[in-house]
Amino acid sequence: MVVRVLGVVDIVLVMNLVLMVIFVGYVNFVSKIHFHKSEDKPEWLDKLSYSGLKVQLMGSILAISSVKLLRSYFALGTAGSMAPKDLVWLVGIYTTFVFALICVAITNKLHGDVD
Repeated sequence: MVVRVLGVVDIVLVMNLVLMVIFVGYVNFVSKIHFHKSEDKPEWLDKLSYSGLKVQLMGSILAISSVKLLRSYFALGTAGSMAPKDLVWLVGIYTTFVFALICVAITNKLHGDVD
């Protein structure tokens, strides 16, 4: 049951990635209409940028890899599951994602790109 729920969470996170890319692309390339005169403009639309998108995308990739890691951990010992040494590789890759996300977030914060 837990593995099925993690599969659904994985699909939702991937769709979240797609929506983020669509919205940021829309704001930066399509939306050149002057909304400042309109009251219908959502406030969050002004806060979308590529620097924030990098952090959000890496965070989503980290969450997706967390789901993969959990699914692999729960599947240990079942038929067709990966070997424990392969799980060590997954943990290493996950740690690399965490380190990369921290580096990008610190870099964006130092440059003042992220509020």
